[in-house]
Amino acid sequence: MHADKQITRLRNLLLAQGYICMLWNIEDVHEVRSDLTDAQCIEVPKQCQNRHDAEVGINWEVIRLHADDLFPEEQPAKRRSAIAQATGGRP
Repeated sequence: MHADKQITRLRNLLLAQGYICMLWNIEDVHEVRSDLTDAQCIEVPKQCQNRHDAEVGINWEVIRLHADDLFPEEQPAKRRSAIAQATGGRP
């Protein structure tokens, strides 16, 4: 089964049980960090999920912050501060 059909099927199954889901993929990560490899991009949504804060959610800035945390391109102190702010202080 093609991936798009599988995703649609999964969304419909979840919706039937009263759940919703928003999906992000490595293409989204590439949008904010085009310098990362596909293998690196796969790690970013994993960290977003592991450190998810329901009050903040997942958005472009959260994806960028986690990508920068995993694969630094700026000064560490500034990055940690931004991640803490974007995730409600969760490490």
